[in-house]
Formats: sequence, structure tokens, C-alpha cells
Amino acid sequence: MNNILLQYEQGIIGYLPKLAVAIIILILGWWSIKILLRLFERTIGKRIRDESLRRYFFSTSSVLFRVLLLFIVASTAGVETASFLTILGAAGLAIGLALQGSLANIAGGVLILVFKPFRVGEYIETVAAAGLVIDIQMFHTVLRTTDNKIIVLPNGPLAGSNISNYTREPIRRVDYTFTITHSHNAEHIIRLIKHDLINDKRINEDKPFYCSVGKISETNIAIDIRVWTNTQNTDEVSSALYQSAYNAINGTYNENRAETP
Repeated sequence: MNNILLQYEQGIIGYLPKLAVAIIILILGWWSIKILLRLFERTIGKRIRDESLRRYFFSTSSVLFRVLLLFIVASTAGVETASFLTILGAAGLAIGLALQGSLANIAGGVLILVFKPFRVGEYIETVAAAGLVIDIQMFHTVLRTTDNKIIVLPNGPLAGSNISNYTREPIRRVDYTFTITHSHNAEHIIRLIKHDLINDKRINEDKPFYCSVGKISETNIAIDIRVWTNTQNTDEVSSALYQSAYNAINGTYNENRAETP
């Protein structure tokens, strides 16, 4: 019995140097990975102009470096490499079967970066959510909504869904339709709105605007407005159209009321 305990004690004492070296490698390696990633960001990161690709590159590199470090630490600690690879392969197969969705998210992230349906800094809308893209990571994409909420979308379903990109093109068309009654002077309202459109410098002069009578029913007359503007001005121009229509309708209503005996 004493001999067995002595053998175990000698084995533990003989293993301690390997364990100490493995721990030192783990600490130094973890610290070195952080420095290496910072160095990459200052050198390679500046050459990658696409912000989405840059973020995805550093996120993936961080995971791969840490996995490689753990493999080196295990080998230094005395774990047989062949056995470790066998265990790692079996674990990888089991994890892969259990995490098929996660693997699909990685593939979806790659597809997003290759085909670029959107980039960091663009405003998109999907079936699930709408917001400004602030990050594209290995497994998911992060959006910020207009009311400052953070939405995390898995890359797999996102890559295969319908995506509306509102900021990719430099100019966009703004449509607005409102209705008036037959008692209003439609021609006068259209004339007032056109006057506002002509004097609004945010509206693109290269593409003519449209303002005319649309659908007419027994009770209402629809006025359709379509203008082109720079993408960053769409919200302001939309508000200007609402205000112009409101002012034109109220001005006509006051004139009609003034003429009523």
C-alpha cells in the first residue's frame, strides 16, 4: 500500500513541472493573443476598408487563436496529441450535431460578408426587425433600432431572409398620398404643394417630382406625391411633405370657409 502511495506521489511530483509550464503558457499565450489582435487591428485592420469584414475577421481570429492555444497547453501538460485529436474529433461531431443552428449561423455570416446584402452602418429591414447595422459577428448580426434598442439576429436565418436595405443607394424616392374631400379645391392644393417642392433644395432636381390627382371616389380625392432626394434626407423630406399637405389643405379650407356666407 505504501509503495502504491509512493508511486502516486512521485507521479504527481513528476507531473507538476509540466503542469506549471502549461499554466505559464496559457497565461502568456492568452496575453499574447490580445496583443496580437491589437497589432492586427493597427496594421491589417487599416487595410480592410469594409467594416463588416474587419469585425468578422477579428472575431473569428480570436476564437481560432484561443482554440490553438488550448491545444498547445493540453499537449504541454502531457495529454497525448493523438488521443486529444480523437477526443476533439468526437466532441466536435457531437457538438456539431447538437449545434447545427450555430454552424448554419457561421455559414450565414460568411455569406453575408461575401455577397454583402448589407454592411455595418446601413439601415435594413427584415421580417423579424429593422434597424441600423452596428456589428456583424461570427454567429449573429447586431442592429440598433430608431428608439435605441439592441436587436440580435442569427446569421443563418438572416442570410436566407428577405432584406430591405434603405441606405445602400445614394438617392431614394419618397412617396406620400393623402385624401381631400370634393369640397376642397384640388388644383389650388396641388399648386401650393408644387410651390413648396420647387423651393425645397433637398429635392433632387435631376429627377422630376410628381404631384397630381390620384384615385377619385364618391367621397374623397387622393393626391399623390413622389419626389427624389438624397438618402440621408428621406426623413426630413417626408416630414416636409406632410407639413406642406397640411398647410395647403388648411389654407384652402380657410379660404372656402371665408367665402361661405
